[in-house]
Amino acid sequence: MNAKKTVIILAVAAIVQVLLLLFCDMEIVKDAKKFDRMAHNISKGLGLTEDGEKPSLLYPGAPLVFAPLYYIFGHKPIAVKTFQAVLFLILCVLIYRIGRYCFDENTGFFSAIACALYPPLFILPSILLSEFLFTFDIAFLMFFYVISVKNGSYSKYALTGIFCAMASYIRPTGLFVIFFLIAGAFFLLKGKKRFLSFTLISFTAFLIAMLPITARNYMRFGKFTPVAGTEYVNVAGQSEDEAKANEEFLDRQRERQFVLMKGYYDRAGIDISEKEIYRELKGPVGKIIPQDYSWRVKNVFDGIRRLYVSSYSDIYQVGIPLAFFLKDRRLLLAYPGLFAWKLLVLFLSAFVSLMAVVGFLLGLRKMKAFFPVILILFYNTLFYLTYALLRKTDLTTRYGLPVVPYIILFAVFGCVLIFGRSKDAVHE
Repeated sequence: MNAKKTVIILAVAAIVQVLLLLFCDMEIVKDAKKFDRMAHNISKGLGLTEDGEKPSLLYPGAPLVFAPLYYIFGHKPIAVKTFQAVLFLILCVLIYRIGRYCFDENTGFFSAIACALYPPLFILPSILLSEFLFTFDIAFLMFFYVISVKNGSYSKYALTGIFCAMASYIRPTGLFVIFFLIAGAFFLLKGKKRFLSFTLISFTAFLIAMLPITARNYMRFGKFTPVAGTEYVNVAGQSEDEAKANEEFLDRQRERQFVLMKGYYDRAGIDISEKEIYRELKGPVGKIIPQDYSWRVKNVFDGIRRLYVSSYSDIYQVGIPLAFFLKDRRLLLAYPGLFAWKLLVLFLSAFVSLMAVVGFLLGLRKMKAFFPVILILFYNTLFYLTYALLRKTDLTTRYGLPVVPYIILFAVFGCVLIFGRSKDAVHE
């Protein structure tokens, strides 16, 4: 690893994070409030509970990380944000290392810089959601997995399994990652003995790490639930009660969106009826899939677009969907800067996704080298498409964020290849 490049990566990421900590005070909203409350209760010795009394099945990974900081510094979210900002620096270095192993030196270096400067990623440490810690954990497990398939030792196999378990603690999405990695190892590892060693050690480490939360859930709720929160992410279907609870949740989301939208219209002095706003919010704006929720090609591509191409209104806590700007020019005139920022982020995400496809196609000959990166992208996409289609619910780009660094790796790889070929053509 090039020490000079590592210092540059750390410096760029640090500058961005310091500026965010100084000038960007992100409000604690939505799911972040739940994690914040639980972390505060843990720090007071009340255990995994949201209200201070009843035990909660909310996935505990993020609250368990936040709680020690609240215990030491008091209930001050800035402590968590600062800690996550430091982790973000490490995340960028991990992307550099993964890029070097799977692609090449330049791809790893420029991908790390791109991650440090990419708006949807650099904002994550300032938001008390589970997405950033999940992104950070995925980077660590990918790092150890890549090393394991290159020239790994038993300890690397075990660490891969442990970080898979930690991912499950942070988000239920991580529960099945270990099975995909084992399947990938069958293709990547040379020799039956190495594959069996990796499978046995990594899966055993995963099971041991999962025991505490599984035992806790069984004792508290009488359920053999390996991951807290899986009652909300059961991709095998949903009961009538679950469907009702999900619809109530969506209604609360629409209500919150309505309050935000109404506020923007009022501040701009634009007269609009509540009925009109509600009609737009309940319409096709924001839906990932048409109402039939079938596995049609169009629906799949639309779902992928919703996961990875967006203006990230939800992450930036901006209450005006881009579609509203395009339908009502009065909003554009009232908030030109906001509109320009949303267009910039949308363009960046579209460009990165497009170049990622180009990078994948141009690098097919090196497919085995970057197969681990394909594996995690495929897993995340398949999981959430299945979740949406079976649960008949919507997706947001929040779900795609943890694997955005690997999309950036492919995008930078594509740019490096194109630039290299153009440079060679000029020299010739």
